[in-house]
Amino acid sequence: FHALLDALLPHVDERVAYLSIGNEVDVYLALHPEEWPAYQDFYHDAVAYVHRLVPRLKVGVTTTFNGTQGQAAHHLAALNTASDVFILTYYPLDEQFIPRSPKAPLIDFPKMVALANGKPLILQEVGYPSSELLASSEQAQAQFITNVFNAWKAAGERIPFLNVFLMHDLNRETCEWFATYYGLPDVANFKAFLCSLGLRRTNGTPKLGWQTFVTNSTVVGLR
Repeated sequence: FHALLDALLPHVDERVAYLSIGNEVDVYLALHPEEWPAYQDFYHDAVAYVHRLVPRLKVGVTTTFNGTQGQAAHHLAALNTASDVFILTYYPLDEQFIPRSPKAPLIDFPKMVALANGKPLILQEVGYPSSELLASSEQAQAQFITNVFNAWKAAGERIPFLNVFLMHDLNRETCEWFATYYGLPDVANFKAFLCSLGLRRTNGTPKLGWQTFVTNSTVVGLR
């Protein structure tokens, strides 16, 4: 991994602010709990090596918000002791991929800020499905986006980066590919979740959430 970083980091310029070493690692490690100590050793070594090569680069490891609420919470806290930033993905779903209330960000964002324990909170992915199969809708998705921005504004500088996922729904072929990739090709709810996260439909026409996103982005000074 040091050799990979040696090859990569000379090409990382000032436009790159954050480096995540591992994506949603809690999902894999929940299935392989015996590997937590080894991954922690690997990650802490990697952070130290990046700091030596590019001191300005802020390093973290991406985990799911749901993972911070489960049995692995103490592992994630230990893992992040070496982190410069606390990185999460956020999809407020139950175990059947049914979204919680669109008001969830108003409750969950303060929890995430507290979990970051003073470190900048990086929200790598924030999304909400609009599929009626999941008892959701375009209106619910739009309400979620509004509440995301309200919760983000309330958090202020503690959340310097937030990425809304996705701009467009996945087309059928891509959706099926990802469902197979994640090992859930026959789970209708998962595909409905994954394939209705976009704020626009596959043909480019906007859902209700798109204008909500544009309006709120303008208010907070984004372009």
